[in-house]
Amino acid sequence: MFALAYAHTIGADVILYATRSSTEGNNRIEHYVAFYAKDHSTQASTSTGTNRPTGEAIKRAMNRIQDILHKPRIKSEVLYDEATDSYSWIGPEFGKPMSKSTDEVLERLRSFKH
Repeated sequence: MFALAYAHTIGADVILYATRSSTEGNNRIEHYVAFYAKDHSTQASTSTGTNRPTGEAIKRAMNRIQDILHKPRIKSEVLYDEATDSYSWIGPEFGKPMSKSTDEVLERLRSFKH
């Protein structure tokens, strides 16, 4: 399910998902996920002025991670600030204002392993 949320966040057009049982007999299953997208640079952006994921898309993806980790969900709005190229929200655990660069947020979503 996380792969679908992530694909939506990055604007992927195609998701390839494959599994393979381990040949070592240890009941392990390997999962492979690949995302592919067309070059949308000439199309009108449906997210933000700089073709960044919307705050709502980021919130959905971050909340999927929070759910997997059994941590509180983000309840506030996630806002994108084009001037600073960052996202901000109210932290779900302590109610503190949070702000991260777009690169930090997207890298967190890309690198999440469960």
